[in-house]
Amino acid sequence: MADIRFLGSLDGVYFGTRNDIIFENNDVKLVSGKDYVRQKIIKVLLTELGSDLAFLNYGTELKRCIFNEIEDPVVQQNIIDTILAALTYIETQETSTEPSERILSVQNIEINTDVKTLTVYVRIIITLQNGENLTITVGS
Repeated sequence: MADIRFLGSLDGVYFGTRNDIIFENNDVKLVSGKDYVRQKIIKVLLTELGSDLAFLNYGTELKRCIFNEIEDPVVQQNIIDTILAALTYIETQETSTEPSERILSVQNIEINTDVKTLTVYVRIIITLQNGENLTITVGS
């Protein structure tokens, strides 16, 4: 399956503010395989839960993270739960049958903070059905 490719950040961390459509040779560039999965996950993580009126269960509450409360284990578990729910949602909606575009399992979810920038970072490691591991980092 192919999707329109969006710009990513140069440092590999996605915030949702620098993602736009890529044009190459006067045409929209498409993405597939693990890049398709990466883009799909970044999009769901950075979309505010309930903001899409057609798909109210699409998105997370990651942007609502309050920096001062992020060290609270209950808050961290809530973030992990909303991420897992979002990943489950996008996988159940996926129509691609390509193993390189399907999530097999979530290996790890880490939540870290940067005191200097007051930024919360989430790093997710997933395994695709073709056996490849994929690491994605988003910031809020």
